[in-house]
Amino acid sequence: MRFIIPIILILASSVYGDSETLDPDSVSTPDQWANVGGANKVESVSDNVDDNYIDETTQGEKQRFTVENAGDIGPGDIIDSIVIHSRMKTPSGPGAEARVNHVVDSIAYGTTRALQGTYTNYSDTYSMNPEGGGWTLSDIDNLKVEADAVTIPILKRAFCTKIYVVVYYTPAAPAYYKRRIYQQSMLTGD
Repeated sequence: MRFIIPIILILASSVYGDSETLDPDSVSTPDQWANVGGANKVESVSDNVDDNYIDETTQGEKQRFTVENAGDIGPGDIIDSIVIHSRMKTPSGPGAEARVNHVVDSIAYGTTRALQGTYTNYSDTYSMNPEGGGWTLSDIDNLKVEADAVTIPILKRAFCTKIYVVVYYTPAAPAYYKRRIYQQSMLTGD
């Protein structure tokens, strides 16, 4: 009986997986949005304070960031999906559209949003790497995210106060637990 509980815990862990949140850690290029209120652009999109944000008034301008390297995900873990989260608004009435992209090999992927007059949370889930196949740890460690001013009519603007990535993954079973499961099956004859 004492072997069944660890086995159940291992199986539950692998079914439900785990997650790691990655915040922007440095400004990359293009570097085109203005910083408002925060000490720097990274702080302005990392602290989720309404008065700290990046701001853009010109259509087509992008603000790119590198994100933290994954510290909890190991080389044998399986990356199930990534979710890009953002919080944006337009203070100047309807018409402004923006998106938060994830950038893989210099190609940006994201969903365009018609911005609202109050901050709204957005998220986009990517189960597969758009370049093909599943996500790898190298893909995650080289990931970049960006705010993209898709449509900004005259006298309109876009604000972004939060960007982060959540990586969902299934941990590889440690060798110790694999050995214990094998030993249990040998004892029970399974």
